[in-house]
Amino acid sequence: MKRVLVIGLDGACFDVIDRLADGGAVPTLERLMRDGVRGPLESTVPPTTIPAWFSMATGLPPGELGVSDFLYFDPRQGRMRGVGSSILCGRAVWDVLGRVGLRVGLLNFPLLWPPCPVNGFATTGVGATADDEYAWPRELKQEIERVAGGRYHPVVPYHKPRYDDLDLFFDDLETAFEGHDRVATHFARKDDWSLLWVVFSATDWLQHRTWSAIAGGSDGAESDTLRRHDAFWTRVDRAIAGLIEAAGDGTTVLVVSDHGFGSNDLVFRLNAWLEQWGYLTRRGEGRGSTVAERSARAVRAVARAVGVHRLAPALYDRGRRAARPAWTSASHRIDLEESTAFDPGHTVPFGGIYVRGAADEPERAERIARELSEWGRENGVEIDSRVRRGQPVSNGRRMPDIIVSVEGWSGVILKEELDGPLIERRPLSTRHTGSHRPEGILVAHGPGVANGVRTRARITQIAPTILRSLGLDVPQEMTDGVMSECLPDDDRP
Repeated sequence: MKRVLVIGLDGACFDVIDRLADGGAVPTLERLMRDGVRGPLESTVPPTTIPAWFSMATGLPPGELGVSDFLYFDPRQGRMRGVGSSILCGRAVWDVLGRVGLRVGLLNFPLLWPPCPVNGFATTGVGATADDEYAWPRELKQEIERVAGGRYHPVVPYHKPRYDDLDLFFDDLETAFEGHDRVATHFARKDDWSLLWVVFSATDWLQHRTWSAIAGGSDGAESDTLRRHDAFWTRVDRAIAGLIEAAGDGTTVLVVSDHGFGSNDLVFRLNAWLEQWGYLTRRGEGRGSTVAERSARAVRAVARAVGVHRLAPALYDRGRRAARPAWTSASHRIDLEESTAFDPGHTVPFGGIYVRGAADEPERAERIARELSEWGRENGVEIDSRVRRGQPVSNGRRMPDIIVSVEGWSGVILKEELDGPLIERRPLSTRHTGSHRPEGILVAHGPGVANGVRTRARITQIAPTILRSLGLDVPQEMTDGVMSECLPDDDRP
């Protein structure tokens, strides 16, 4: 029986892996790269966790999925809402396999929440907590916790203030990863699957938190951080070796990442720029704000003042999740009726500008994008403003009209802050010194896969390549085609 094992290393990039391979720290990855296919994997625009993993699983670009971020703008409610598994259910590569009776396993797949029913098993990664029902079938959670040796933690929120303590961060990261590794290896051995897709998001959290050390910190603390970073990657490499052994001979292995990584050197206040140029109108903290929004801000201020995030982090996290609908959006600071253009609160790797009347007057978005890029050049900052083509509303979700990146994606973009300098040359925080890049990794190894070949691929080619590797036809909507170097000769188009 043909089998495909997909190992997702969130945020993995060859800049890091090649250095580690040269030093002998990741022998399994070094062997796969040497004896198989390797090359950059072009991510989505923007190169964020979502939509990248969703596009990888479906073979569809963000515009067809109707999603450009963890969050999407709901114009009826005037705020951001969380993306969930409904975007994926019925459309992913594992659904195609299930319809022909092949079993699949999905472990730690980001934002697969709630887990979709599949012909096999599935668990949610980013987007769930240890207290959630993150597994399908639901009774699988008990088995997962037994195998993990206790509570199973789908996510380590590296950006939380408690992880100013670097020792605590590494302790929690290693504990969570140990559980992820045990569970993945257990199901790789146990279940009769045709596709097993495991995502290790710890590599992303690690690099966000420690990139200043990766980039060449020279003092003692940074050198020790780099040593611990490298040691963690060696642990990841052992987990990959264990998964491949458990999968057995004859399995095609794809090691992929959703995006790459680099330094975070700059902060840009996009909505403040839009306000200064007359496109955005703010509203007062009281006028126009809902009671829920004002209450949420008050609770957050009190929590910060008394240090709840340090004294009772679990309670603080539950409170944040409960308040999320009220405070994740920057739109509570914006007069949406009076503003011509605004970013309502997309996550920080990029800016998503919504332009009033862009569907009827597309030149309006073109003008804003041009003015923003020209202002950047005049102020010594590279700002890439891409006007998004196509329908403004896709599958009921409002899509941004302009995607903004700064300094080749090395800058992050703040949305809520309307005051202060537009540009600051600094990382977002000590817990976020690295940011995303457009090129992830592809490494392929297995029966018939080309030996020692370098290639270049797009993230939307992963799903059709999986199907062809298992001897199935590719659905017409997956238009980007397969990566022929990753297929046996008999299956190449």
